[in-house]
Amino acid sequence: MGQVKNHRLHFWLVAGNVVINQDDNIHSIPQNGLIATDDRNLGEYQLGKAQQVLQANCAKVLGEAPQFVDVVLINFTYLGHMTEAEFHKRPKDLAVRERSAEVLDLTQELEGRG
Repeated sequence: MGQVKNHRLHFWLVAGNVVINQDDNIHSIPQNGLIATDDRNLGEYQLGKAQQVLQANCAKVLGEAPQFVDVVLINFTYLGHMTEAEFHKRPKDLAVRERSAEVLDLTQELEGRG
C-alpha cells in the first residue's frame, strides 16, 4: 500500500477469533483488523494476510507474541473502494472530545471495575 498516491484500494474490516495456547490453556480472543486489496476478490493470499493482521493485533494487545493455535475468520465487511488518503480523511468539523469523569465512572461501574 502507498506506492501511488491516487491508487484506489478495496478496504475490508475483518473480524475473527485468535486461538492461543497460554500455559497449556486454550483461549479464543476476538479481534478485528483492516486489510486493503487491489481488487474485490478475496483469495488465499488475502485470507492469510487477514489471519496475520488478527495475530499481530492480538500480540499487540497481549504485549507479547503468544503461541498461536488457530485463527478463525468470521466476517469480512466491505468498506469501499478509495485511496488511502480518502480512507484516513477526517471530517473538517470533527472535534475530539474527552469523556467526562461521570461517563468514565459509569463506564467502569458497568464493566465491574467501580
